[in-house]
Amino acid sequence: MGGTPALFGKLHSADLQEVTIDIFALYATKDKAGSDSAAYMNRLTIPFNIYTKGAARTVVPMSEPLAVTFPNGFRTNCYRLDTPDHLTLVQTPPVTSASFRIAFDQKWSTAALVSLVRSGLWKLLGQKVRQSILYNPGQGAAHEVVVQIEGRDQRGVRIRRQVEISDPNGQTHLTATGPAIQAQRILAGEGQSRYTRHLFSGKLGRIASR
Repeated sequence: MGGTPALFGKLHSADLQEVTIDIFALYATKDKAGSDSAAYMNRLTIPFNIYTKGAARTVVPMSEPLAVTFPNGFRTNCYRLDTPDHLTLVQTPPVTSASFRIAFDQKWSTAALVSLVRSGLWKLLGQKVRQSILYNPGQGAAHEVVVQIEGRDQRGVRIRRQVEISDPNGQTHLTATGPAIQAQRILAGEGQSRYTRHLFSGKLGRIASR
């Protein structure tokens, strides 16, 4: 998604301190996404580092599930996946912790992939076979993302926010949305609060704070 969810995470945590950003993506099996959307398949057996309060920790793909409810009401376990967001988000204060997890919109697909990875069979499969398992584009489906943010405000009060994104045009459209938002923001020269209100007045997403 070209860092688009990470962009939303940064926008809505800029006024907080000691921020944790957790991104959860729902992979729609009927999405028309391009072949690069499944490029992560070659990294599903490679451990990677995440950062928690600035300290690195090594984890493995498709591990440590967390249950999340997506904007369409679908609730499922999401599993760790290696993406650049683990590194890019923590490069700029105030973010000190970041993670990314994924699930399919069919629970049996998620369970099957987890089993293949954990059993070691995924590593034995050839690239073409792995590609055929993960990349079967359909006629189109919405791409959904949840971004959970936790940090402290200037008074030290813990703040939790959740950004919910649902792009009816799918993953490729959401991927292009990130750079478009950045360009619009730079060219318009708008303040963050004004820009954020404008952005979330449409159908792309909504934000809740508590």
